[in-house]
Amino acid sequence: MNNYLLGIALSFIGPIMHAWANIIDNYFTNVFKRLEVLVLISQIFGLLLIPIVAYLDPPHFVSVKFLVILFIIAFIEILYLFPYYYSLRHADTSVVAALFSVGKLFVPLFAFLFINEQLSTSQYIGFFILTLSSIILSMDFEEMKLSKAFVAMLLVSMMLAAQSILLKYVYQSGVGWGSSVLWMNLFQFFIALVFCLPPKNFQDLFVSITKIKSVGKLFFLSEILSWGGTLSGYYALSFIPVSISKAIGSTQPVFVLMYALLFIKIAPKMFKEYLGKDGVVKKIALFIFTIIGVILMK
Repeated sequence: MNNYLLGIALSFIGPIMHAWANIIDNYFTNVFKRLEVLVLISQIFGLLLIPIVAYLDPPHFVSVKFLVILFIIAFIEILYLFPYYYSLRHADTSVVAALFSVGKLFVPLFAFLFINEQLSTSQYIGFFILTLSSIILSMDFEEMKLSKAFVAMLLVSMMLAAQSILLKYVYQSGVGWGSSVLWMNLFQFFIALVFCLPPKNFQDLFVSITKIKSVGKLFFLSEILSWGGTLSGYYALSFIPVSISKAIGSTQPVFVLMYALLFIKIAPKMFKEYLGKDGVVKKIALFIFTIIGVILMK
């Protein structure tokens, strides 16, 4: 398998694993009252996986310039979680996953402006299809308005698009995968800790200790899934253009809906998904357009 095909394969691991992480995240938004506490706990569990990263790719010295960039990336990684969790409270999980595609049009623009990455006409058409599908999916046609989650996820998508470009620049400048992941996760933990310093958040953190004990294994599973999907995506950027990697990530809602259809009767509390015939047909139709957009991106 050549490096390009390896990058494509790694990019698909992300949506497969992130789909499960989305489902578990939705469950956590109902368990924890304050999102700041939820974000901090996820970062604490994420620290447990740093030794695995260090083993796979031993970290090296990083200059101050790239530490600043990695801090910005880490800050974005924490900041986007708040509108993301908000969206999970107000929309179906598969819809939220699909709305990650809304900002995909910003990826080729940012990539062209900052790292001189250009795509073909068909690839730009693919981006348009991806974005249009996400907008239609989030539209309430009875009231002719977008869902509450749309604006929040538009912001999320824009932040993640900028984050991807910054990370691609870091890689192109010779900073190793292991080094970047190590510093980003350390920064993320301390940033999340700062968000929990206000008295109400700090008090809720101690109140939530019993909840943490009861869902600790699920938290760890969520982190493994999230890390596995994210790290495979990071590594894929070493082999393929950032725009193509992000486009493949748009298949994530397809997997969310598939998991819901397969497992909702086994664990109904884990899923927030409308599975009425009209809703499923609409989602499947728009997910097909998403896949077409992905194909055009190749």
